[in-house]
Amino acid sequence: MKKIFTFAAAILASMAMMADPVVDTYTTLTVDDNASTWTFNQRSSAFSLTQDVPVVDNGMVFIATGNGKIKFQTSSYLSCLAESSVYIPVPEGSEGTIALTASSSSDSRWFQLYINGTAAADTKRLWSKAGDGTDGKKGPQSFAFTADDLTTYGEGTYLHFKDNNAEMKVASFILTITGSATPSTDPVASVVIEGPEAIYVGQTASYTATTDVKANAYKWFVNNVEQVGADTKKFDFTPDAEGTFNIVCKAKNDNNTDFVASEAIALVATVKPAATVCAELHPATEGPEPAQYASVALKAESFGGSIIFVDAKETDNVPDFVASFLYTDYGLQMCKGGKDSVRVILDSNLEAGSVIELHIHAAMEDNKDRGFNLQNCAKQTKLAAVWKPKPTEDAEPVLEKTFEYEVVEGDGLAGANAFILARSNSAILTSVIVSGCAADAPTAINNVEAEVKAVKFFQNGQMFIEKNGVIYNAQGAIVK
Repeated sequence: MKKIFTFAAAILASMAMMADPVVDTYTTLTVDDNASTWTFNQRSSAFSLTQDVPVVDNGMVFIATGNGKIKFQTSSYLSCLAESSVYIPVPEGSEGTIALTASSSSDSRWFQLYINGTAAADTKRLWSKAGDGTDGKKGPQSFAFTADDLTTYGEGTYLHFKDNNAEMKVASFILTITGSATPSTDPVASVVIEGPEAIYVGQTASYTATTDVKANAYKWFVNNVEQVGADTKKFDFTPDAEGTFNIVCKAKNDNNTDFVASEAIALVATVKPAATVCAELHPATEGPEPAQYASVALKAESFGGSIIFVDAKETDNVPDFVASFLYTDYGLQMCKGGKDSVRVILDSNLEAGSVIELHIHAAMEDNKDRGFNLQNCAKQTKLAAVWKPKPTEDAEPVLEKTFEYEVVEGDGLAGANAFILARSNSAILTSVIVSGCAADAPTAINNVEAEVKAVKFFQNGQMFIEKNGVIYNAQGAIVK
């Protein structure tokens, strides 16, 4: 009975936030010792929700992002799409499992859990079609949750779900409470915060407060100044200048007479030092005869790497470099063919934090997107370095642009020593500057201990490297 009582309190809290909550109009709630189950009632006609107008039935809250984006259908199921919201009431501080049964299952559809407005991990999803979640089309239809997964909304706490912009058809939701839902009656006695002690100016430091018993009110301070809107146990701070910033959290619950303060964390913010330039590549403004383009790396005024041609148009098995690549006064122009691209090969590996800087000159003054798509070697675009040189007839043309991309873990560039620049309409590559590379590139080349410098050469359009009598390909693997 205790679980039923506390669960009923959660439902009453959710209903209190609405002027006209209903019971058993659209849903039926069944509560027993093991689970609380919401099913959807059979109707003579479908009922569509009005945009942004909450409907509460048996404690559940439904909010449509557009008229008709949530419907209670005639065949006893809920239809939800366009990232509309469903809130399932849960007693404060609870943990347990949440599950759904689908009225109709389809690939690549799911409900995503949100925690106070932020999407949770991919593991916090309820899928339309049951599976293991590895193929992106189907996955688990239940997961375990803790008190940290709950959202505060109005006067209640909930599991908050949004569909992934694809229609979800749900026959039931099943909530099982496994942990205590009874909050402590003790006042907060101590507050501890965790977070970084050093950061660069402009970066964001994230802090989390923990209390010895549950708190329901928080305040955050930076150098004794209360931060407006910082009223949860999590706090983000972004220093805009150098200095030391003392971060403090104060917390209390209804049994405290005053807020209890944490020990301060002294956050030291410094200006990030400029990364060492490890490659600076300037394509030549004059090149060899067109037929020789495939066998020449663009190395004029360059160090730390090379640029080679890939994916050029071909005519009778002969690369059509006359049409695809041109040397200009500004650099290398790529001007024809949807697959034209160049590959930049570095002498060092990229790592998380490396910065790729592209200097691009527009080939024409028009309103087309001109520039390059920065891709990893799997041809996944990581930066669209494009712009419209003259977006309107009256606009002053912008012919030169600089773009930057910072490498991150998992983007296919961290750990690699090459990337691709694919043309987006005719554009001119003026220079490529790469900074912050790894100290050593872990390739077979660097594992050879020799005083002799590596020598690059080209054969059949492929770049090879010879060092100490050993020949390697552009990725550092031994060829001969």
